[in-house]
Amino acid sequence: MQHFLTIRTNSSLCYLSLLCLFLPRSLSQCQQYREQASVLENQPAGTFVLQVHAVDADEGANGKVKYGLMHRDSTMPAFRIHPDTGVIVTAWRFDRERQREYSITVTATDWAEEPLIGICQLAIQILDQNDNSPKFENLRYEYFLREDTLVGTSFLRVAAHDDDFGTNAAITYSMSVEQPEYLRVNPVTGWVYVNQPISQ
Repeated sequence: MQHFLTIRTNSSLCYLSLLCLFLPRSLSQCQQYREQASVLENQPAGTFVLQVHAVDADEGANGKVKYGLMHRDSTMPAFRIHPDTGVIVTAWRFDRERQREYSITVTATDWAEEPLIGICQLAIQILDQNDNSPKFENLRYEYFLREDTLVGTSFLRVAAHDDDFGTNAAITYSMSVEQPEYLRVNPVTGWVYVNQPISQ
């Protein structure tokens, strides 16, 4: 922007032409995004995660922002970002049981001749999908039970685990319908107990 100024003294005038250049005064600041983003595991590459937005108060090229991701040269990036829109997508299919969280650094750089850069730290959570079956700690259990064992006696505990998370990892125990009526299993604890007199 150009301004014309007149400087006056008692006996003379001086005309001054002043050209104002907009310098990148303000650093690009990331705004209007969630501090923690998430994506469901097992989704295909290119799945939308989050859109970040940075604002630069300068004008012209100094205020135009392009986005990027910082990562180590030896590390294959887990996410990609569109340089113009700030949309972050996955670079591959994730497995929560292998890694539950990824930390990424988003950059917002202006287009000035001597560009300034803003940095956003994001922690992206990998959400659990029910993709693992429960597994028993032992495939076979043996126990010698007396026929006069009292009803209600718990004598053997079976145990299983599930690699999923939260409600997806909750396990309910049950016995197949062809099992004898005098035995039952606690659906929560896995303890097998006598339900009826064995000698009946």
